[in-house]
Amino acid sequence: MSAPASLGPWRARRAGPSPTPPAPEDYITDDGSWLDASVPETALSLLCRNGVLPDPNVDANLKTAIPDVFHVGRGFYTFWWCTTFEWPSLLRRPPRARSSCWFRKPRKNQDLWTTQRRAQLLLEGCNYSIRVFVNEVEVPVGPEGNKGMFLRRAVDVPTDLLKPTNRLAVLVEPPDHVGCVDKGGQGGDHMIAKDVTCQYVEGWDWIQPVPDRNTGLWGPVYLQETGPAVLSDPRAVVRFEGSAQGPADVAVTVGLQNLTGAALEATVTATAVPIGEGAARAVSPQLSWKAKVRLGAGQSVDGFDLGHRRCESPALWWPVGYGEQALYELRVAVEAGGSKSHETSTTFGFRLLESVINPKTKSRQFVVNGVPIFVRGGNYIVPDLALRCPAHRIGLEVRMHAEMGLNMIRLWGGAGVPYAEFFDACDRHGILVWSEFWITGDCDGRGATKDSPVSNPNWPLDHDLFVRCASDVVRKLRNHPSLVLWCGGNEQTPCESLDATLRAMVGEGGSLDDSRPYVSGSLWGGFGQGGGDWSDGPYGIQNEEDFFSSDFYAYGFNPECGSVGVPCAESIRTMFTTADLWEPPRLERNADGTATEIVSAAWNFHKYISYSTADGRSKILSYGPPPGSLDEFCFRAQIVNYTQYRALLEAWGSRMWTKYTGLLIWKTANPWTGLRGQLYDWYLNQTGGFYGAKACCAEMVHIQSNPAAQNALQVVNRLPVAVSGCVAEVETVCCPGNARHTQSWALGDLEPLQTTTVGHKIAAEAGDSVTFAKLRLRRGAETLSRNVYWLSGRGGGDFSALAQWGEAKVGISAKISPGTAASTFVARLENLAQTVAFFVGLKVAKGSAARTARDLLAPAFLSDNYVTLFPEEALDIMIDLSEAAAELGAAEGASLLVEGWNVSPFSVPLRPNNPLASEDEVA
Repeated sequence: MSAPASLGPWRARRAGPSPTPPAPEDYITDDGSWLDASVPETALSLLCRNGVLPDPNVDANLKTAIPDVFHVGRGFYTFWWCTTFEWPSLLRRPPRARSSCWFRKPRKNQDLWTTQRRAQLLLEGCNYSIRVFVNEVEVPVGPEGNKGMFLRRAVDVPTDLLKPTNRLAVLVEPPDHVGCVDKGGQGGDHMIAKDVTCQYVEGWDWIQPVPDRNTGLWGPVYLQETGPAVLSDPRAVVRFEGSAQGPADVAVTVGLQNLTGAALEATVTATAVPIGEGAARAVSPQLSWKAKVRLGAGQSVDGFDLGHRRCESPALWWPVGYGEQALYELRVAVEAGGSKSHETSTTFGFRLLESVINPKTKSRQFVVNGVPIFVRGGNYIVPDLALRCPAHRIGLEVRMHAEMGLNMIRLWGGAGVPYAEFFDACDRHGILVWSEFWITGDCDGRGATKDSPVSNPNWPLDHDLFVRCASDVVRKLRNHPSLVLWCGGNEQTPCESLDATLRAMVGEGGSLDDSRPYVSGSLWGGFGQGGGDWSDGPYGIQNEEDFFSSDFYAYGFNPECGSVGVPCAESIRTMFTTADLWEPPRLERNADGTATEIVSAAWNFHKYISYSTADGRSKILSYGPPPGSLDEFCFRAQIVNYTQYRALLEAWGSRMWTKYTGLLIWKTANPWTGLRGQLYDWYLNQTGGFYGAKACCAEMVHIQSNPAAQNALQVVNRLPVAVSGCVAEVETVCCPGNARHTQSWALGDLEPLQTTTVGHKIAAEAGDSVTFAKLRLRRGAETLSRNVYWLSGRGGGDFSALAQWGEAKVGISAKISPGTAASTFVARLENLAQTVAFFVGLKVAKGSAARTARDLLAPAFLSDNYVTLFPEEALDIMIDLSEAAAELGAAEGASLLVEGWNVSPFSVPLRPNNPLASEDEVA
């Protein structure tokens, strides 16, 4: 028995009109038709990586330079993916003289090694139709069938086909109904919904259509060698005896199959072992299971029961901010014929999940280990439109959410690609997951438009295939403690029969998973209006004070609310190749105070969304005259991004448990170089919105103001314990003039899981000025929360007074010292002036300057960014480049780039293990 091994190297070539598997000689010769492949990979990523097609993220390549499957036909993206593999059990020695026979090396247990060993090809993800050939002989892909994006397949390879060296060829064809993208709205003409696959690939209001519809091997392919018995999908079900502080019962089941034509007896064993820092407290005594089983010829058992074990004091898994993420590995092995036949493993966690309708808000509430979790999270698609989604990148994106303090990700139903690496990362970082099946209101019944009149609630066409995909995904994911909700679809429910089948499969009383709830759709069961009416959004920019209005959103849990997302100028200059294309929108002031925004075709193609509110007021122009350059436009955009997302999330916190139980941002990221709805861009550069969200959500105890209550101070305590001995401080500086005032108030106990309105208010000085207000919540010398606002003396969000004031630059210093680990640093920013240093932004460059995203070291994880420093104030910013260094090489030669509204740009070298920067390296 050997563990699954990756195959390779791979090659691929277009299949042609009458696909026949490549001949043996094709594997050793090259007629120019072969492309180097790298599985996992889609046809689009294959062609782009080999230079056949250009970068889909750049300019308008998706429309002008990359052919769409609807126009060129499915054959253009139908490919053979080919490799070779050795069959380990056929060990060879040179043939004897005058003989062409191959000899097997004699072994003990000859029956097991020669007649009972089995080969399986494990295909983790294929889209859409596949055929598998070994040594030019087609091998059945099993009872799952050859279609469907969301199926894992274990393909049994007959031993009589196997040779010492074998040829594997997999034919992959696009979905059957690729749809027309020349018309239509969300999901194109909706035809893609007839198949069980991603629907976003026909285009949405945030992405252009994906030309190959994600055709390819999007998951890894392995060779698995086993004995006569093989295991699948081990499951650990944790049930607590009372509260999460009490003992827990762990029940283990596992799938088991006899691969032979004769009955056999087998012994199955399992152990649970703590892994990672969060599970430092080992299971004591060690949990183990052992059971014997007799299997008939070819018999399969879906869930062989190994029994229950009691764990007295497990280490718990907590959401981010509430505790550690303790994880355990369940290792399962089966022995047959006197030898180990197969082994497998999974991870699980001890966490008690309750999900109820809050009686006050009438919305869904999640309770983990007895603690109500106030949800502020985001919607998520996939990392990349061409499914270039390596585990490292997926892990980085999940960490981005944890760094912001967001505690839930909704895996949106228009994609819903069940990457194991995504759920593993959510387990590690403490992110709750709402996992959605592949239904959308746009394509499956609600979203008919003039150009696309067909939107059918009974799609997909093959209901049995949908159920097979759904059940396989449930088996794959149900052990993850991060997973807290199954949902039937986005803004729609599956048709009645599918919904009933899913409900019988998961949720209360579910046959495959009864450990977490199921709701039929994203606007049902305590979300939005709760009964299905279209009640999510809005999606455009808002006046920040409107978020706090009592009538901004009527319901308790909003699954989608979105805003803007223009990235930094370096990213814009990377996604557009020429200056005329990266030219930002032109803004013209109108006599009535509104603005006319003239947007280029290039920006429109990349789905730019306006920075003007519904009444025509430009948030970009609220900071002064029209920007004179791309850099100025993007810098102002970061200010607006910051204030938008901070206000949205603080508004929800202001009514924690009194009106709201949760909010999910639409969206946290784009799988493409889009220009809307993102907190970090495709290049992994964080926007101002990232740090606006982080300023609010990364603090478990947060001080803020409520503009709907005349800027009254509030403290949001998300901890399950009271916080006492706190002092609230407010320092204001009015600019110009620099008049300063400071007040402080001793606070009583801040009740657990409650927002406390302090009652004191902050106000702007009237006139042509801006008042900066620094809020600080401290307990002794410890700062629990710091927050800075800028308030207009003119009112109405008019900060144009900053334009002239910002022309006088202030001096700040940036000194670098080593952090506590490799590739980490501490940057001490100090304002040397007697006025405010406004919106100081930091970037990490590979050298001393950056013009494009390729010049930046990303992702850089900073403890804070886009900070406003008060006179003579110093802040320590922690910089973690460990992820970027692992991906891009050591950080040697990197620099910290510093810029601000009234700070002249400068850079400081980042030197590993270097003491403070010398004086000549400080601006």
